[in-house]
Amino acid sequence: YGELPMASTWVDYCYNEWVSRLPGLNTDGGWHNGDSYFQVNLRTLIEVPAFYSRISGFDFFADPWYNNNAFYVIYQQPPFSKSAGQGNSHESKLKPNGTRVGYADALARECNNPWAAAYVRTILQKEPDIMEKTFFGKSGDLTWYRCITKKALPKEGPTLAELPMAKVFNETGIGTMNTSLGDIDKNAMLSFRSSSYGSTSHALANQNAFNTFYGGKAIFYSREKIIALLSQDNTLGATALAQQRGYSDESGRTRADIDK
Repeated sequence: YGELPMASTWVDYCYNEWVSRLPGLNTDGGWHNGDSYFQVNLRTLIEVPAFYSRISGFDFFADPWYNNNAFYVIYQQPPFSKSAGQGNSHESKLKPNGTRVGYADALARECNNPWAAAYVRTILQKEPDIMEKTFFGKSGDLTWYRCITKKALPKEGPTLAELPMAKVFNETGIGTMNTSLGDIDKNAMLSFRSSSYGSTSHALANQNAFNTFYGGKAIFYSREKIIALLSQDNTLGATALAQQRGYSDESGRTRADIDK
């Protein structure tokens, strides 16, 4: 910047792209595309605003989405638990990995968020080297962020057992209920989705659907179907009905026509 004439255009584009579309589509902290595609964006969600904050002096983490997102991280995938589901490729998230823990660590530092810090400490107690295991991960590792940040992890405070057992992200349209966030081995969890975002982007057509878990493992869990209308074999649908995606076969028949 200041050396190449076009650099000011690049800076203008990158900055306005961020402030107009990110970090989230709303303020409740949810990610309507589901956990898999949430994790694809973790490095961007930390490194870009950290860089902008550093060069501008403005705290980009002051956006309410970030502190609320700490709850999304916790409730959608409690420590040592399979993802609550929802969204393309969610079934691959068997338990929080190093990238997710590293992201929670960064959230705790940038937002001074005690709940994100509690999430990190809970997992590190059993898996102290978990953040090292994703150093070469495709979705990105935040080791460099941890090397250069001057912000410390908040001092030990409340535990996850002190959180409410249920959390609803109203704008995103997802919610989870638990019985024991402080002891995942004894935790019964139910996740639910009814979202105004529908099946857009990497979201699935699983409107009004439940997933159930015990001890961090799935009991009744969705099988990913992207182009088909949801049925009872995909998740436990509240009405056995969901919604169509924009699908038609080569003759132009829609999914509704085919199902007839």
